[in-house]
Amino acid sequence: MKQIIEKKLECMGFKKTIHNDQIEKLIQLSDLTLKWNKKNNLISKDNEKIIWERHIFDSLEALKILQNGNNNDSILDMGSGTGFPLIPLTILFPNLKFSSIEPREKRVRILRQFKRDLNLKNLKLNIGKAEDYLSKLTANSFDFVSSRALGNLNEDWQRANSFLKEGGKFITFKSSSEKDIFNQTPWESIQYNHLEDSEPYYLVTREK
Repeated sequence: MKQIIEKKLECMGFKKTIHNDQIEKLIQLSDLTLKWNKKNNLISKDNEKIIWERHIFDSLEALKILQNGNNNDSILDMGSGTGFPLIPLTILFPNLKFSSIEPREKRVRILRQFKRDLNLKNLKLNIGKAEDYLSKLTANSFDFVSSRALGNLNEDWQRANSFLKEGGKFITFKSSSEKDIFNQTPWESIQYNHLEDSEPYYLVTREK
């Protein structure tokens, strides 16, 4: 599995060195997700066999943006749910400061367990809706804001925009259903594919 992960990251264009402990944590994340999925329905049963391609590697597509930032950048993940893309990215970028906002208490409890089990010291978890988290301390304070499977593109942007610093970037993951929106300026997109699926997917960004 180690060689598969290293090869996949190389194909994605990862410029840094991934260490053995990071690879072990990604593997552990896969195991934890499948373990907790038995009682908590974190991912669909159909996706259990393709968890790496559909969830972990899919999440890591955002490395194409994050690796071009600074070592002390801050990232807010909105509606973190079951931890994708939040947890894989937190593992891959231990020097970055990750924060999460998730309204469902049950999901936050699971994320806290993942944080403890994976020893993720660069992750801060918060419970609530994005609009509840907005304050003088959090407004215009993040270098990146991410979301995955949250809402429609324009609504997500409106939420993210309030948290972003000037020049900060919103990162989200979309299918082709909203392509008519993100194909236009000021949106930018990078197409990618899953091995088991012919449908194209897009890493979509917008700068504040």
